[in-house]
Amino acid sequence: QKDQAGQPPEEPKEPEIEPAGPGARGGGGGDGGGLVQRKDMAITIPIIVIACNRVTVQRCLDGLLKYRPSERMFPIIVSQDCNHAETESVIRSYQSRGVQLIKQPDQSDPQVKPGEGGFMGYYRIARHFKFALGHVFDQMHATATVIVEDDLDVAPDFFEYFLATLPLLRADPTLWCVSAWNDNGKPSQVEDSALLYRSDFFGGLGWMMTREIWAELGPKWAHAFWDDWMRQPAQRKGRSCIRPEISRTRTFGRIGVSQGQFYDQHLQFIRLN
Repeated sequence: QKDQAGQPPEEPKEPEIEPAGPGARGGGGGDGGGLVQRKDMAITIPIIVIACNRVTVQRCLDGLLKYRPSERMFPIIVSQDCNHAETESVIRSYQSRGVQLIKQPDQSDPQVKPGEGGFMGYYRIARHFKFALGHVFDQMHATATVIVEDDLDVAPDFFEYFLATLPLLRADPTLWCVSAWNDNGKPSQVEDSALLYRSDFFGGLGWMMTREIWAELGPKWAHAFWDDWMRQPAQRKGRSCIRPEISRTRTFGRIGVSQGQFYDQHLQFIRLN
C-alpha cells in the first residue's frame, strides 16, 4: 500500500551482531523444505501480508510460498482493505495452498486532522495495520509475527533469517524489532550476507515484532503515518532494531499511496540477498 517514503537517513556505523542460527547465511527451499532444524519445529510465526487494491499481491505470495519451509511454522494471513474485488479474487485463489484471508471491515473515511485531508490514504493504512496486528496477536494469540506489505519480494533465506533472529529479539530487552530491510543496501555499499546490525532506525519493509511490544503499542497505535510514529522516541524508548547488511526483502511497488516517491532514484536498486 505504501512504498518507503523519504530520503534514507545517514546512519552511524553500528555494532555488528553475530549471526544466530542456521539461516543467517543460507537459503530457503519451498514448503516443507529449507534449513529448519528440529528444535525450531515448535515455533509458529504468522506472516501478515498487508493488501489493498493491487493484484500484484500475487507476486508477493508466490515468493513467500516458494521459500516457506513449513506451513505450520509460518501460516500466511493476507489482510485486505479497500474491498477491491479483483485483488480479493487473486488472494482467494491461494486458499487451496493454505493462505488465509481476513478483511478489514471498516471502510468509512477515517477522521483526519485539519489540513491533512490529502493524506487520507495514510490514515487508512494505519487503521489497517492496527486491525491486522490485533487479529494476529489478540485473536490468534501469536507470540510473534512478521509483517509484509503486498509489494515485497523476499529472499530465499527470508524465513530462516527471522527464525535465527527471534531468539535475539526475545532475549534482549534493548531490542524491539527485527527488520529484513537495509535502507542503505545498494550493491556498492554491502557485501556480507551474514552480518547483522543494531540500528536506531525503524526500517520496516518486512519486520518482526513480539506480542509484548504489541501490548505496549496497540492501545496507543498511530492514527496515520504509522512508520514515522514508530520512529518517535516515545515509542522506541532507546531500543534498537536488528537489520541485515544485505536486505531479505525488496520492494517492487512503484505505484502506491506515496506515488513512487524515491522508488526510481533509490528503492529499486536495493540488493536482495
